[in-house]
Amino acid sequence: MSVFFVISTSEILDQQRYEKYVELARPIVESHGGEYLLQSEKVIHSKDWQTKKIIIIKFASKEQMDQCFQSDEYRKIIPLRESSIVSRFVMVES
Repeated sequence: MSVFFVISTSEILDQQRYEKYVELARPIVESHGGEYLLQSEKVIHSKDWQTKKIIIIKFASKEQMDQCFQSDEYRKIIPLRESSIVSRFVMVES
């Protein structure tokens, strides 16, 4: 059962730190089987949901996604993410 990890970024606090996070995160995600399906700043907002960027990543399973985001290499870059953006995420199973 595939899993889609949807990230909504509402604010970028530090562009340089965010770019460094993205540079480091992508190869980690891909090494764990994550496939970037969508990355866009062209978002049509609803009244109660404002976001600047949406990213959708597909994993083959929830276990694969958990292994990625709980890996030591990913945990090392979490401070970059937390200090550079305001975001929310949701996981959707198909």
